[in-house]
Amino acid sequence: MLDISASATLQLMQLDGSTVELLRVGDDLRWEAEGIIVTMESNALEGGLLLRPEVYTDRALAIADLTLIDTSVAEEEIRFLRFGFMSPGDPCFFGRLGPEGIAPEPAGIYRTRVEEDERQVAVASTSAVALADVERTWVHVVGNSTFKQSEGSIYLVCEKATSAIRLIYKVILDGMILPAGESKSLDPIVSLAGTDLHELLAQWADHAAGQVKPLMPKVIPTGWNDWQYYRNEKTQEDVLDSAEVIADLKRRGYPLDFVQIDGGFCLHLSEWSTPKPEFADGIDSISQKISDQGLEFGLWFAPYIQNRETRVVREHPEWLLRDGDGEPVAMPGSNVGPAHLIDYSLDEPLDWLREQVRLFVRDWHVTWIKLDGPQYHFYRRGLLQNRSMSVHEMLMRTFEVIRDEAGPEVLIEGEGMLGLALGWVELHRMQQDTHPLWYRHSGDGEPAAYAPYVYGKELIMGFLHNRWWCNHRENVILRDFPSPFAFGGGSNPYVYGPVFTDAEFKTQLVAAVMGSGGLLLTDPMKELARSPERMEWISRILPVWPHAARVVDPFPDGRYPHVFRLDVETESEAYTLIAVINWTDRMTDFSYPMAELVPIDRAGHPHHAFSYLDRGYVGIVRDSLEVPDLAAHASRLIALRPVQDHPQLVSTSMHFIQGAVELERVLWRRETDCLTIEVRHFHQEDEKLFLAVPEGWRLERIETDAQRYAYDDFDRSTPAVRFEGAKERRTTFDIYWKKM
Repeated sequence: MLDISASATLQLMQLDGSTVELLRVGDDLRWEAEGIIVTMESNALEGGLLLRPEVYTDRALAIADLTLIDTSVAEEEIRFLRFGFMSPGDPCFFGRLGPEGIAPEPAGIYRTRVEEDERQVAVASTSAVALADVERTWVHVVGNSTFKQSEGSIYLVCEKATSAIRLIYKVILDGMILPAGESKSLDPIVSLAGTDLHELLAQWADHAAGQVKPLMPKVIPTGWNDWQYYRNEKTQEDVLDSAEVIADLKRRGYPLDFVQIDGGFCLHLSEWSTPKPEFADGIDSISQKISDQGLEFGLWFAPYIQNRETRVVREHPEWLLRDGDGEPVAMPGSNVGPAHLIDYSLDEPLDWLREQVRLFVRDWHVTWIKLDGPQYHFYRRGLLQNRSMSVHEMLMRTFEVIRDEAGPEVLIEGEGMLGLALGWVELHRMQQDTHPLWYRHSGDGEPAAYAPYVYGKELIMGFLHNRWWCNHRENVILRDFPSPFAFGGGSNPYVYGPVFTDAEFKTQLVAAVMGSGGLLLTDPMKELARSPERMEWISRILPVWPHAARVVDPFPDGRYPHVFRLDVETESEAYTLIAVINWTDRMTDFSYPMAELVPIDRAGHPHHAFSYLDRGYVGIVRDSLEVPDLAAHASRLIALRPVQDHPQLVSTSMHFIQGAVELERVLWRRETDCLTIEVRHFHQEDEKLFLAVPEGWRLERIETDAQRYAYDDFDRSTPAVRFEGAKERRTTFDIYWKKM
């Protein structure tokens, strides 16, 4: 067990930059110095500890930050999982830390989370961190228990001269003033130990969720969003054209409910109540037209940053966040242009925020608010005018207002700090914007792998899904043509966005399905509809299976695991989906023991393996699953079903989940040697049911209400039923066999 209470001294940083070293008093978890007292109550948890810190001062004290833990971790190299809880774009990745630095070597966005000089190298995490020894024989997870005052900042530090590695846990309080004679309880800290990373992360997430009441949507939200293709350049006609296609798909049974307008609908990108000329009919009119088509309306909202040309900035400069010299903090390059930050430690801006949400919900009938931000690192460029609270506490006030005004029937999607949003939002975006590219140049011109940074984080964070909220992966790109608006387009007609390769396109979809959660299409739908082959992918990924996959190979040598496992269980059957993703730039062979890929009660049992993207039967696997010759950036999605002593279903062509989503029932009736398969999917045109037939069985007859079908037994061990389903999209097959 990592001794998180072992610190001999604690360090308190005051706002003026001076530090106070608090000395531990005897064997108690109590530290004192200069009239300041810090205590930590220790409570046992299953497999760990919970520390409850409290700070008291007999003099007025402006606290910048307080180091609560500084303890030894190891005397040599360790493995770690760095979390990105600050925002969807905050990277989440695995690595190794030692005197030689970080491996893999940080590049692009990863470098910003690593601090190194001639004496030491450190990796910084937020809210939680996981670490393990090089051989993966032990695992620790350390993280915040609640998110009331701060997010918790955690540093793993390696001294180059000695190879000693320390864990430092710091609470950042942003210059909050604690009056003389008062005390303040801080967020408790959880430390858990074990051997299974997934189980420890689930335990930590369950503990944190147990301190509040997580919110969940009634159904997983799906629909369409304009952002990835149009960016800020969309018009009301663009939105309504795609809404027309989405509405038609919904009438045909596709589970698509929302049309969401993203940034760029209003003047100055943040003048929320005033649409720009391209939306001249008004947002209320567009909302009504979308509603008239049987769809719900969603809208982007980023109330923390305001373009300097908006009315709130021009008319209320006293509401703006200010720096140490009293000047408004400027953000020259924000996503709404040159901007300032609103200081919600004051009451008047909260009243303004309340009015904006009322406009969205009551006047415009918004039922999904895409809440962009807030960001700690923006607000930490200045000082709150009301110093009785931390930045975290100030931002919590905004969530209270938004939630109160939106009411329980409006979905709120978080797009800022994750911990802060727990208990306030029904869904939260997990990763950075999806783009149809694998590499992207960072600010210094160095290319860094972008797709793994997006999809890798989405898959690692799957343990939060259905615990804190419904995870949201946002946009899925289906088009095979570029956007003229992305990557500097719009203003430059010669700049076009990239397009996925076939392998990268399918890997994006595998990550979306295995990550689960909210899912939005994002292409111009009338143009996409001209390509039936591309449109068919919608039926392959919808509806969303409600559960997310888990990591099979934690603490890999690379930044991201290659193998993810989803155990699927319905009333009819239990099977496992395995996704193998090749993040590398070269063809690679993969091999994993079956004991790690299936539940313990099925380990040692032979399984049929079917590769969905290849539409191919892999064979019967026993000891290990071999995935040879996997191309760079490509994926395999393999269904593993226990081998039965009779003909059985092994996959379908209809959906990536390969059974649980598109089939209502799969039943073997031994008394009649009949395999019954009931299909309940909205797309049943030229689809297939893939079967496995043991030696000694032959088909006798098929009874079905399908409009057309054919039995293909070119390979007698793995035949397929090809069909066009019944008109009502409820099709039943009774397939009778004879034992020879």
